[in-house]
Amino acid sequence: MKFLYKLKKDYLGILFVLPVIIGLACFTFVPMGKSLINSFQETDYATRETVFTFNHYKRIFDSANTQFTRSLLQTLLFTAIDIPLRMTLSFALALFLYKEVRGVRLVRVLCYVPVIIPTVVSGLLWKTIMEYDVGYLNLFLTELGLGRLTLFYSEKTALAAFVFIGLFGIGSSMILWISQLKNIPSTVYEVADIEGANRFQTLFRITIPLCGPTIFYVLLTSIIGTLQVFDLAYMFSTPLTGDSLNFLVVFIYQQAFGFFDMGYACALSWVLFTIIAILSGIVFACKKWVIYGEDYA
Repeated sequence: MKFLYKLKKDYLGILFVLPVIIGLACFTFVPMGKSLINSFQETDYATRETVFTFNHYKRIFDSANTQFTRSLLQTLLFTAIDIPLRMTLSFALALFLYKEVRGVRLVRVLCYVPVIIPTVVSGLLWKTIMEYDVGYLNLFLTELGLGRLTLFYSEKTALAAFVFIGLFGIGSSMILWISQLKNIPSTVYEVADIEGANRFQTLFRITIPLCGPTIFYVLLTSIIGTLQVFDLAYMFSTPLTGDSLNFLVVFIYQQAFGFFDMGYACALSWVLFTIIAILSGIVFACKKWVIYGEDYA
């Protein structure tokens, strides 16, 4: 009876939430369940029978499976480089742009514009700019009498070029940093000024600690997003880039739709899910340093 009473009372809110619930069920939870089942199934094409097996997981952790190991290590390397770089640069940009001065809103918009450009469009633009023979960047360097950059045309430079173009998406984090910086009470800075704190002391002892909630959120979402990087990496992957852009999701896609090994691809997906869950759990377990608004209000 309590359930029916609550349903009758909150029916309007439930109606608004219902499309989201149906969407999550149909396009997230059901496919996840199906992929988990597929990861433990193997089809005997001789008898057309599907059997329960751990072979896909054994294959992943087989010491001879160097493809998976290289892909995982390359993904972790990219994550270790990209996250600190993005967080540092987006925070520095926010420090530069958070104060309300003339023209700052226009600069913020220009910094945020690359974020709203569709990924495929962005990839095509960067391909046009970074082509080895006729790319605008190399043509410009040639006019200056400098050598051409190999960029995505060499395994040695492909990862660095990929990290570079990713930095143009720091506008999304910048907006979060600016919002957090504006929420820090001015009285805190006034007290620090009275106590004689210099800019570096104010930055490292007040600003950064009080930005803890945003640091936590940006770090967590960056880990989740970076470990699942796919679209641009897939667009720029060529035989010339070798394994430098063969990240884990790209490897999963190749197994699923290149070799049609769906069971193995599903098992790889759940291994990736486990890695993300473990790293996310570590971030949550270590968030005691986060200072929320009510703690310093």
